[in-house]
Amino acid sequence: MNKPSGRTLIQGQQYHDDHQGQNTIRTKAHFLAKDDLYKTEKPYSLRFPPPAGFPRQSTKLEEHDIIVRDARSTGTLNFTVEGCTVLDIQTSMSYEDYNNEDRICKIYLNEVATRLRKFFDASKVQIFEHRVRKRHENFPTATGAPYQYDQPTSVVHVGMLFHVYLGPMFATS
Repeated sequence: MNKPSGRTLIQGQQYHDDHQGQNTIRTKAHFLAKDDLYKTEKPYSLRFPPPAGFPRQSTKLEEHDIIVRDARSTGTLNFTVEGCTVLDIQTSMSYEDYNNEDRICKIYLNEVATRLRKFFDASKVQIFEHRVRKRHENFPTATGAPYQYDQPTSVVHVGMLFHVYLGPMFATS
């Protein structure tokens, strides 16, 4: 990745080189606020209209300044040590193919599943859901109209792992 120091990506985000020469982005992210409500109720946010009288979300968020480093420039991440890694996936997809939901499902998701099966030496990988996020030209200012694609999110989150076998030390029931 080239180092476009000082180049603005999105309002409030800029590339910087840190003292180790790694590309970073200084930006803001929203984290779940500490709230006594979460001692008795799991935080939620619905992606569909709720029934009448039911709140769309119970989450309360706090904004924090963060630095995001390009993981590709940190060297090798060991899955068993760091809990994550970066995998190269050789895809037959062209850039334009990512506009085609059918090609994403039939080609790219199969390529991802094949790569994960090989990496984890798994007999099966099941991809339950995927999202294509493409920034609208007015992002982060909302237009009030529905977007063709999901927009980038500033809410910190993790993917959902439903049932997986990742080897003897990562087995879940």
